[in-house]
Amino acid sequence: MRSISQLKPLIPGIKYGTGRSTSILPIIFGILIGLFLGHILDFEHETEIDTITKSQINDLYSHKTPDTEKDIYLRCIILIQSFTEKPHKFVESVKDTYGKRCNETLYFTSIKKLEENFVGQLDIYHIGGDLDPRKYHIFHEILAYSFGIKKKYKNVWSIILNEQNYLVTANLRHFLSRLSSEKLIVVGRISNIKSFYDYIFPFSSTVMFDINAGIAISEGAVEKIVKNQYSCSPSGWFMPSYTGKSILQCCKALNFEIWDPIDNENKRLFLSKSPRNLFATSQYAVFGKTFEVL
Repeated sequence: MRSISQLKPLIPGIKYGTGRSTSILPIIFGILIGLFLGHILDFEHETEIDTITKSQINDLYSHKTPDTEKDIYLRCIILIQSFTEKPHKFVESVKDTYGKRCNETLYFTSIKKLEENFVGQLDIYHIGGDLDPRKYHIFHEILAYSFGIKKKYKNVWSIILNEQNYLVTANLRHFLSRLSSEKLIVVGRISNIKSFYDYIFPFSSTVMFDINAGIAISEGAVEKIVKNQYSCSPSGWFMPSYTGKSILQCCKALNFEIWDPIDNENKRLFLSKSPRNLFATSQYAVFGKTFEVL
């Protein structure tokens, strides 16, 4: 870490060794440290959203099981995080479990060795730089690339996960079969997540999609997110850098349907915790509640 004396010549407009620099530099240094800590301590404190936005959650549809279920084409997009230790073990786990139950499973990694190990076994793609799904410009780029792959099927849904998620595909298919993939719909976990940075600037919104829980996007919504140059582009002036905030902001701007489904035991379908918490005793997630865009 640079000392204050080393930082002084780097601050434009302040002369080294003056009384003014002595009083201002600690403040500037403190702000820089705060920004740095806010960056490295990303979104570590999470609380339930239901108690905070209870008035925004409504029962819009019947809980009755549909007479027939549509044939859902499930495209699973696995984003292998660069900072994960022993990522090959997680990839093997996905490959041997729910990866086989998706209609199509695409893997994205920035780890060249990992790509070489699984080439020929998996549809695996390499991207330059570090792969962090929380960074919206990376998430958007991968979503755009996957959208460009030709599809010959109807009712296509993209579910974006990291390598440590577990997916109960039967539950997800059961839920998605009641929705139209042609409509603008995003399904995921809506949470109130605060970082160290949010305690420094307490007026920013902390309600967002929890990307660590995974997120399902209809084909219509994917196309809108990828092609919209104003409300969903990562290069927009007021677009947050965190994926969860950006997707929610995009959904609100374009009036998407946003769902955070629950099951018969009032448990969520999308969980960011240990995989064993995903195994509820009830058979299926039901068409329970929606997060209404205001």
